[in-house]
Amino acid sequence: MRAVLCLMAIATVMASYEFTHETGAGYTFELYVKQFGKHYPERHVYASHKKTFEHNLKTIMSHNSAGIHSWKRGVNKFTDMTDTQRRCFLGSGVTNIAEEMGQTRVSAEDFQIPAEGLPSSVDWRSVSPSIITPVKDQGQCGSCWAHGATESVESYTAMATGTLLALSRQNLVDCVPNPNQCGGTGGCGGATAELGFGWVASNGGMATEQAYPYQGVNGVCKTTAPKAATVGSWVVLPNNNYTALVTAVATVGPLAINADASSWFDYSSGVFTGCSFANIDINHVIQLVGYGTDATGGDYWLVRNSWSAGWGESGYIRIQKHSDGTSEWCGPDTKPGDGVGCNGGPSQVTVCGSCGIWYDTSYPTGANVVGKRH
Repeated sequence: MRAVLCLMAIATVMASYEFTHETGAGYTFELYVKQFGKHYPERHVYASHKKTFEHNLKTIMSHNSAGIHSWKRGVNKFTDMTDTQRRCFLGSGVTNIAEEMGQTRVSAEDFQIPAEGLPSSVDWRSVSPSIITPVKDQGQCGSCWAHGATESVESYTAMATGTLLALSRQNLVDCVPNPNQCGGTGGCGGATAELGFGWVASNGGMATEQAYPYQGVNGVCKTTAPKAATVGSWVVLPNNNYTALVTAVATVGPLAINADASSWFDYSSGVFTGCSFANIDINHVIQLVGYGTDATGGDYWLVRNSWSAGWGESGYIRIQKHSDGTSEWCGPDTKPGDGVGCNGGPSQVTVCGSCGIWYDTSYPTGANVVGKRH
């Protein structure tokens, strides 16, 4: 996502995200402020956020009381924010610099296997030993791309070696260059998971979270931080190809994917059906960890977010999955330069799948603990 001016002083979000209120009955702004540890430095700022909260709470209550949706909205750390303020918590990019950076772009045929050969459901969180680290919180830094890349390196290193490491998102935020402004201006201003993979592959690896803690702001690259895990290269799946996407997540592992998350902020639970196909704006990198079928909500993708474990379903969202894989589930992204492509790229692209999640998907290869041989 292109850099967005985030007014950090508007509200300081503290540590209590355990409870997500769904009905809104009897719930006040004063309770909200206490529950989420909000702080507003001036009276007019308080009043502005209260007005926004009350408007959003009405939307939540109306949605949940309608009784026709497969998913619920809920109160969370975003409920007092306008759409403009919420954009600070996005930050991504879809890049078409694959060949330029030298990674593998597979063909659809590489994943063409009979549909009956795939499991009916996949959840990489259930693998033992674990290959998924706990959900993180990117804060008001557009670093979702660094989260998506780091999560993928963590998962593939664990699959390759049996060692699950918590790796440093900040290492990528501080160190990955973005000269072509792919997905943003770099760091908290946005980039892509592919840029993250490329930097890890060409720089001998990345550090652990403990050695290089997350700060959520742009910093100076610490070149002396010890490397803990690395990758050899990465794979980009065919754009907008449902078969390749579902087969890869079923048979290879979790994937770094891109989506339009503009409508996710109030999500609380259930199978999300709020994606528009009229005008999709790719703006967020997340991790696809599986898929399944809900008895009431139907088929879904299981997606890990980076907005804390207090958001959604313990940090995850289930998004409607259109299993026919047809072009019916496509739409235009008319602002690729605002959160999708590189400088000099096309002015419009077609993206497919709910919230555009078929469009650009990738995963690292050759993952390993630094200094360890397979």
